Amino acid sequence: MTNASPIPLPQRALLFLVSVVSVAYPPVYSVLRIGARGYFSYVRGDAFLYLTIARNSRGAFFTLDGSTPTNGFHPLWQYYLAALTPRGIAAGSMAPLQLAFWSSLVCVALGAGLAALAIQRCTRSTLLGLLVVPGVYYMLAGSIFASQPIWELVSGMESGVSTLFGGALLFLFAQQYDLAPQALFAARGLRSPFLRIGLLLPFVVLSRLDDVFLLPTLAAAVALCFPEQSWRARMLAVIMLTLPTAAALGIYVSWNHAYAGTFLPISGMAKGSFALGANLYIMAAALFAPLVDLKNAISVKQTDAVVLYNAGHRVAQLLGPSVFCGVYGLLLLRRPQSWRRAFSLALCGYTVLKVGYNVACVNLWHQGGWYFALSMLTVSFLAALLLEGWPARLLRGPVLPWATPVVYAGYLLLAATHYAGWGAFISDRTEYDYMQARDSTAAALRKLDRQPKLIAFDDGITAYALPFPTLHGFAFAGDLATFRALRSGQLLHHAYARGYRILTSAYYFPATEPLTTPDAARRFLGHSMLEADVKREFDQFDLRLVYVEPTTHAPFFAFAPRAATQPAAPVPLPLNGAQAAASKAQLKKLEASFLDTQTAVRRP
Repeated sequence: MTNASPIPLPQRALLFLVSVVSVAYPPVYSVLRIGARGYFSYVRGDAFLYLTIARNSRGAFFTLDGSTPTNGFHPLWQYYLAALTPRGIAAGSMAPLQLAFWSSLVCVALGAGLAALAIQRCTRSTLLGLLVVPGVYYMLAGSIFASQPIWELVSGMESGVSTLFGGALLFLFAQQYDLAPQALFAARGLRSPFLRIGLLLPFVVLSRLDDVFLLPTLAAAVALCFPEQSWRARMLAVIMLTLPTAAALGIYVSWNHAYAGTFLPISGMAKGSFALGANLYIMAAALFAPLVDLKNAISVKQTDAVVLYNAGHRVAQLLGPSVFCGVYGLLLLRRPQSWRRAFSLALCGYTVLKVGYNVACVNLWHQGGWYFALSMLTVSFLAALLLEGWPARLLRGPVLPWATPVVYAGYLLLAATHYAGWGAFISDRTEYDYMQARDSTAAALRKLDRQPKLIAFDDGITAYALPFPTLHGFAFAGDLATFRALRSGQLLHHAYARGYRILTSAYYFPATEPLTTPDAARRFLGHSMLEADVKREFDQFDLRLVYVEPTTHAPFFAFAPRAATQPAAPVPLPLNGAQAAASKAQLKKLEASFLDTQTAVRRP
């Protein structure tokens, strides 16, 4: 039994309603204000990989290009989208995009509401429950970079279901957070908090696979924080916590290997490497700017300070939660033994381990805000626990008890309206412009080939918008053979052997100048953000610029091994001199935003 009396239902309902409405207000306003363009203010570019796979997949066979298998996704969100996307839906249809947007919004709103109720239950404070929106991390650090308010999780990515099940995890813990250790271990069946959380954890981990670090930290916390309980009782609790997720992951990785040839997602393999050295340099440079000048003075390979500056929010979203949770975890070591202490320690350990994994193994440029949905909820939850009791101590006298909630409500409304305005009037919508031009682009490419096959170096919009087989040039949603070709420096040869003849990108290297010869095209691509292994292949290929989409300046290059290339007249760009000059600034902006479509240049 719990010791605290239930919080009145009207109070709980009000907090839940305020949290849900606060999350929903900015994205709903954007869509109502500007229509279809509003979806593109929130849905991240990588979401189009999910949506294209959902459109092209058949049953349990998942594919981006329509013929080769891929497992480059976090499973729960992909399975959901694939199940609800109608078979045979046309390329470029808005229906899957709308499904992803509204589903993401509902998941984030419900997850925020559940997390707010968990805080209210643990702290007995409705005011602290409101910290979930826009989030403690955003209030303390993210606002410096306009990064990681909770609205950013309405992304059409896996962050929606990660927030939903993360909020459910906190809510489930809060229902019995004050159980005495003896009662905690004595509960049996579904009354056991360990079994309840154990049955929820598969959904948490399959939403975002690197949240698997919850398992070892929860197991360690239960095994080590209750020494007065028998070893058998603690091991039984650990089994209840971890076995359901271990079984679910076993089935998942076995199926992965059976149909795609790899146990883990190909996207993680493509993004992952031993990136510790490069990541530590970027993090250090973000904290101390002169380090860039020192490195450029002694190194042949120069660092672009503008691009590095745009990594500031990535560094903060790693350092902020990990430092906070590390310090908070040390403080918890001095607290008396309790289920609350053990669970909080597990959350701290999970956050630190997840950040450590991403720093060591995942290139910083690939780490989008949607990676850290549960980490940001954790920061808000633990910060509220840290502040427990302070509202009652501070809100005394005739003015503060009513003035403080009014002031916070004003702050929340201001933050939400600011983000709503960004979504409706400011955010970059290159993908929307690209989608609007999809029919004319497809018609132009069909004049070259009735059924062209494209290799696209972008986040997925090309594959989603155009009705042609598309190979993902970064291999995040590729098959094992494509990944191996990329790593061995044979990607273009591999693509050509499969019948792909056109290389493109929707926004990462816009063509804003005439490229009338193969050498000019090769020089242009040689200075793009493509990987060095791809660039080295260009010497073995002839490249011709065959089309440029006039609005976004997305280029399409025909490529072929030099011995197989037939001479052909160059196709002039559909740009006049004034358009080209006006687009030079956009070129710099778009190349700086490589890494993911959430860099600071695309923020308010």
